[in-house]
Amino acid sequence: MHKDNGRYCYSPNDLNEFLASPFATWMSRYALDFPGQAQPDPEPLSLTTLAERSRQHEQTCLAQLRQEGREIHTLPAAMDRVEATVMAMQAGHEVIHQGWLQNDMVQDIRPEYFLGRPNFLVRTAGASALGNYGYEVWDVTLATQPSPTHMIQLCCSADLLQTVQEQRPDSTLLWLGSGERHRFRTADFIYYYLALKQAFLAYMQHFDPEVQPNPELGGDYGRWTAQAIQILEKADHLSRVANVTASQIQRLNASGITTLTSLAESTLTHVPRIDNAVFARLKEQAQLQAASVGADQPAYRILTPD
Repeated sequence: MHKDNGRYCYSPNDLNEFLASPFATWMSRYALDFPGQAQPDPEPLSLTTLAERSRQHEQTCLAQLRQEGREIHTLPAAMDRVEATVMAMQAGHEVIHQGWLQNDMVQDIRPEYFLGRPNFLVRTAGASALGNYGYEVWDVTLATQPSPTHMIQLCCSADLLQTVQEQRPDSTLLWLGSGERHRFRTADFIYYYLALKQAFLAYMQHFDPEVQPNPELGGDYGRWTAQAIQILEKADHLSRVANVTASQIQRLNASGITTLTSLAESTLTHVPRIDNAVFARLKEQAQLQAASVGADQPAYRILTPD
């Protein structure tokens, strides 16, 4: 996400971040609204290599489209990319490379808008607001299997495409790193995407910089992982107990056990809806972790196989 003349600009990546961790989304919004107040984790060097490999794979796919005899349109560098994409679609080019799609074509109407950058917009047969043709989204990935994040990306671009041609494409396509092309029916995924988008926008609408949420148990905090770990450690959160589950944390909380230290020091032998043996294991695990703090060698107990 970023700000454009005071308006919030969101992308499919923001939706995927929210899907993985609302805490991470809160941190990204806080860092945007209060520059310098929160520092994300340094970007791993591996991401630079991955980005370069992704660009190479996209160029390979582009060359293959040319070999298939398709007409490729590259947007003029001097033009606004959203406007240039719309003009290219209106001109009916067969394949538009690296187009930009925006769901609010009129500036200063909404406080926020979405911007998508599909790898390819490919012309298809069938009537739309453009004429007797329309476009569908083709995205490129190094992955060898489709994932939920890919589907959110595709659905967001398909949704944005509707702004121009006044209808969503019937299908989308994902071009995998293996060279396989997987086609998906838009209707199979669009409603989950729309529910996620609505939840995300509601989360942004009610954003409160004074109320930082707790990191979710098992969440993928992305570039805010170090921040999440620091918060959980400061709170002595039960999620720090190795192998504890979210449901077990809820049941421990209901019994008055709210921190790793309180679990380690608990005199209880039973917690409702947790097996006694499981509770004993969790308590011992907390005791070992508490005893390891500041020690040169972590505390441990060797388990004898049953």
